[in-house]
Amino acid sequence: MCVFSKIVALGACSTLAAAWLPKTNKEITASDGTNLFLASKGKIRGVNLGSQFIFEPWIGENAWNDMGCDAANIAFPKHWASWITQDDITEMVSYGLNTIRVPVGYWLREVLVYSDSEHFPQGGLDYVKNLCGWASDAGMYIIRDLRAAPEAQTPRNAFTGQMAPEAGFYRIRANEASAGIDKNDYLHIQMMDKLWGSGDPNQYLDDLYYAAYDDHRYLKWDTSVDVSHGSYIRESCNDNRDSNNPTIVGEWSLALPDNVQSTSDWNPSSNMDFYKKWFAAQVHSY
Repeated sequence: MCVFSKIVALGACSTLAAAWLPKTNKEITASDGTNLFLASKGKIRGVNLGSQFIFEPWIGENAWNDMGCDAANIAFPKHWASWITQDDITEMVSYGLNTIRVPVGYWLREVLVYSDSEHFPQGGLDYVKNLCGWASDAGMYIIRDLRAAPEAQTPRNAFTGQMAPEAGFYRIRANEASAGIDKNDYLHIQMMDKLWGSGDPNQYLDDLYYAAYDDHRYLKWDTSVDVSHGSYIRESCNDNRDSNNPTIVGEWSLALPDNVQSTSDWNPSSNMDFYKKWFAAQVHSY
């Protein structure tokens, strides 16, 4: 999936873009059951709704700077209502996208928050429901990415608000079983795959039922690839991300290394042909 405001025409690179063009693979499941989309007939073609509920300053720096902690419960509802709208969902479908990936934090379920020591904006859950309703009505698949889990994903790491001595997230299967949840109703759990570089997620897991894997691919951070137009296109054309199975390349981008992104050789307005081809190469591979 790619964070991309407008999907450009790809006619100049039709060979690379053979896997997908606008108006192709758009027969997806609508709320009334028409246009059934089957995994055997197409791929996930999606977009990340970054900074909608997991706010990242690098995506929305101006909004972040204007907010301020004291005014969060006033400012965040305005952000949630305007960052992604129903019109945006309609536009995504018109481009042939069939999936949205929505990063969320556990604190949206406010009963899980320790009010005496955790401080998160309140009232976001209704906006999640609205967004998912729009996407469902439009016939899109929805991946809710639990970007921050309760208790902890890493021991002694305050990533989720608490310096927990041990990770609690990985007890989910035991908790589901103790709650009497039928195995067919277990949640799907997606982990970063081994190409991410933090090890093989299967090494210490004894239950891979309903497991899937996420991969993020940013050439911006890959110092093994020469920073040139030709190298980037070649790398993306031949970039085999198969590792654990099934894997979804949940994030990829046209982002560039910081030291070149503002130079004339990489200016989007004067290098549109390159960006079209690079975009098509990544679509083809992922």
